[in-house]
Amino acid sequence: MTHLILTGATGLAGSAFLSHALSSPSISHVSILSRRPVPLATSHPNAAKATVHIHADFATYPDSLLGSLHGATACVWALGGSSVGMSEAEYVRMTRDYPVAAASAFAELNKPGTGESAARPFTFVYVSADDADQAGTSSALYRRVKGQAERDLLSLMDARPSLRVYNARAGAIIPDAGAWIADRPMMAREKYFYFPVAAPVLKKVYPNIISPTGKLAEALVKLAIGDGESLGKEDGKNGLFNGGRTVGNKYLREMVGLPN
Repeated sequence: MTHLILTGATGLAGSAFLSHALSSPSISHVSILSRRPVPLATSHPNAAKATVHIHADFATYPDSLLGSLHGATACVWALGGSSVGMSEAEYVRMTRDYPVAAASAFAELNKPGTGESAARPFTFVYVSADDADQAGTSSALYRRVKGQAERDLLSLMDARPSLRVYNARAGAIIPDAGAWIADRPMMAREKYFYFPVAAPVLKKVYPNIISPTGKLAEALVKLAIGDGESLGKEDGKNGLFNGGRTVGNKYLREMVGLPN
C-alpha cells in the first residue's frame, strides 16, 4: 500500500489522478497540498483516504508539514497553468521553481526511522508537456520553462541518491465524459469553449496526441507506485528520453493500452 502526495488537485490532470488514486486498492492514502479546499477530496466515496493540507507557499516546506508527510513514497506534481497573462518570472516560479523546491524537500520523506528497514527512494512525477523543450531554443515560453524544469529535476536526482524523477509529458489533456471539472473561471472557459470545439477534432484527426484524463491518471499512478527505476533506453521512436526518465505521451499511452 502506497502513500502519495498530490499537487494541482483542482486541475484537470490532478483531479483525474485524485479520483483514480482514491479508487485504487494499491494506494492507502493521498496527501493533497492545495491553497484552497478540494471538493473532490470530501465528495469521493473513498474520501477517508485523502487529507488536504492547506499550503500557501509552494516554494517552502516547513518541518511541521514534512512531518505530516513522512512515510510518503511518491509525489505527483500536477500543479501548473497557462502562461497567458503571466510574466516570465511568475511563470518560471510556478512551473520550474515550485516543483524543484518540492522535490528537494520530499527526497528524504521515505527515509527509515530508527529500527525501520531500508526504504526505496522517493519518486517524483512531474506532469510536463509533450512538446517541452529541454534545449531552451523554443520561442514558446511554456515549452522552454517546462523543459528547464525537466532538466533541473533530473540534475537534482543526480545529486540526491534518495530521489527518483519521471518527467511525464502529457499530450492534449481532454476530460472524459462526466469527469469532474473545478468550478473556476479558467476551467469554466475550457469546459464550455475549448473542450466541446477542439476535443472532437483532435480525437478524430490526431488521436495519438490526446491524453484522456482517466487514462493519463492511470499512467501517472503506475509511475508513482512503481519501483522508480528507468523505464528503458530511448530509441528515437518509443517516447522515452533522458535514459528512460522523461516519458513522452506516446509511451504514456502505451502504458495504459491506448493506440499510437
